[in-house]
Amino acid sequence: GATRSNIKVSKDSSTLKFEAVPDIGNEYVDFYGLDVTAEVAVERKLLYSAGHDRATDLHNAETMLGILDHKLIDAKRDSSMLALLYIDIDGFKQINDAFGRERGDDLVKHLAARIAGHADFVDSLARVGADEIAVALKNVGTIDDILELVGLVQEDQKLPIDIDGHKVYVSITIGISFYPGPSATGEKLLENADSAMRAARAQQRYFLFYSEQMETVAKKRTELAKALSGALRSDQLRLLYQPLLDLKTGRIETAEALLRWEHPEKGLLAPDEFISLAEDTGLIIPIGEWVLKEACRQVKSWQEELSSPLKLAMTVNISVRQLHSIDVVRTVSESLEQSNLDPKFLGLEITETTLMTNKDVIGKALRDIKAMGVSIIVDDFGTGYSSLAYLGDLPIDTLKIDRAFVAKVVSGPDAAIIGAIVKMAHTLGMTVVAEGVETAEQETKLRRLGCDVVQGFLYSRPVDSATFSALLRGEKLWLDGAA
Repeated sequence: GATRSNIKVSKDSSTLKFEAVPDIGNEYVDFYGLDVTAEVAVERKLLYSAGHDRATDLHNAETMLGILDHKLIDAKRDSSMLALLYIDIDGFKQINDAFGRERGDDLVKHLAARIAGHADFVDSLARVGADEIAVALKNVGTIDDILELVGLVQEDQKLPIDIDGHKVYVSITIGISFYPGPSATGEKLLENADSAMRAARAQQRYFLFYSEQMETVAKKRTELAKALSGALRSDQLRLLYQPLLDLKTGRIETAEALLRWEHPEKGLLAPDEFISLAEDTGLIIPIGEWVLKEACRQVKSWQEELSSPLKLAMTVNISVRQLHSIDVVRTVSESLEQSNLDPKFLGLEITETTLMTNKDVIGKALRDIKAMGVSIIVDDFGTGYSSLAYLGDLPIDTLKIDRAFVAKVVSGPDAAIIGAIVKMAHTLGMTVVAEGVETAEQETKLRRLGCDVVQGFLYSRPVDSATFSALLRGEKLWLDGAA
């Protein structure tokens, strides 16, 4: 039967050791009385290697399947419960890109050590993918026991893992399957937990329990992924543009490029329907490159059309996966060069939560991009709890206040929060954009609070390039654009 490797876990995870096969200790002789101790040792090492991940000494997927099959036999015999966690490390490819594959393996090892430290719950661990760990539980009597371990693992993620002196905060997504339930074999238990993990990722949930409805969702997601891979080649991606107005002059000073997918059957899809899929599949890299180059080309075209000496700028959203890519700086540089756009008219928008992940890696990318003359904008500000010191360490030009605060600026308590953000930003030499402005009352309040720029349906919804050109020429009224 399958056996479990020994795991030694110390308080200092850097001294974690997953023991290899121990010395067999005894002499072995064959039928003829010849010493075959060395041969037996080699055979045991080969058997061990066949069942374990070489980089981490954790079980591999095949061994875990054997363990689950044996545990299921016991669970069926004893009418007891068996549970499995399927843990995926978010952004693992970016970590490998930034630190190298060997350090990525070390991170998996450290994470496994933390999980193994909850010895009251953890029975067996296995590395079942480059960034995936399966955890078979013990002493599970109810769903609450599973949730208790999930809570403990979640608490663990608040502490950084040290990689070559860099403190890396790791986020994970968990899928859970259990018996009694739809999982009647070890293979099905593993597959169902994997499906639950993917569903949790698609819904941006920390964890999910498997349900049979997930099979349908997973099938649709697979079909959508195949369609998305061809969307770029088939010219199905579109950019819409929303204006940002200077509150003092009332002029359009910037356009934000917003991605849409013109699906041949489903129609025009918003980003929340496919961006997470693009992130998971890695398609966000070529799609993001297309968005950046097309946005730069478009704004340069508008600049050449306008007779005004005031030049229009363009902002583009960029994801955490793009920022972790080793080619992100080259992509920005190529986009500017190919469009002949002055870098000062390009801004890259990153969310506050993105800003707080792997500060060292993202900070370097942002500094390299800023060195070109490109502006850095923090989107959805106020939702990620950034510290002042954190903001001061990075080359940020603009804070974009989250629309949730703007919605309550007139009648709610959020006016004081926005006022504090404005004062802080101005002290740090940053400008402030308020997004999601929908009423004249909100605009008036934001002007009194000192906001510099506004954006929202009060002025215009996202529109195609032809309509935006008409806005720039003054041929369309704001309410026409917002209709």
